[in-house]
Amino acid sequence: RISVTIRPMDVAGVAVALHRSDVDLEQFASLYAQLHEHQAAGAPVLGNLAARTAVEAWERRKRHYRQWLRQDGAFAVSASLDQRIVAFAIVVVGDGYDGWRSGERVGEVKDIAVAAGLRRQGLGALVLERVERELRSGGISEYRLNVVAGNDAAIEFYRRRGLRAVGQLMLGRTAKDEG
Repeated sequence: RISVTIRPMDVAGVAVALHRSDVDLEQFASLYAQLHEHQAAGAPVLGNLAARTAVEAWERRKRHYRQWLRQDGAFAVSASLDQRIVAFAIVVVGDGYDGWRSGERVGEVKDIAVAAGLRRQGLGALVLERVERELRSGGISEYRLNVVAGNDAAIEFYRRRGLRAVGQLMLGRTAKDEG
């Protein structure tokens, strides 16, 4: 097992906060829109599914955030610069793997978003370090996350942090397109 510690670049002045179900999700709306636009640019069609508008995607995701953050052990992490949120992560805790020797509970990072103009400056690493620390404090030693196909920069970021690909998400259709 490889253990890698990556120190974030100089992120002086950035405040990192932990939130539970009482977080005001609207403060994440613009960052989520930037995340969605970035993902849709890399994968305008996911399988054969066209991307939703950022507004529609946010309304749907916000509902999921509310549901997830009510779950036992769930939390959000935000990073603020000059009192403006510039990065966040949403994390839930689920069952560990049945066929592999993981802990009984495993963290799952549902989303991690960094302001478009501030990517690759250490904010994602700072947020992920806080996520890892919170999971560790809850006795959780593993976490998982999905990366949208085509987001090669994110995949490389996670690899540098020591994460490893453990599967591949497949998308199928129950009905064939007519035409």
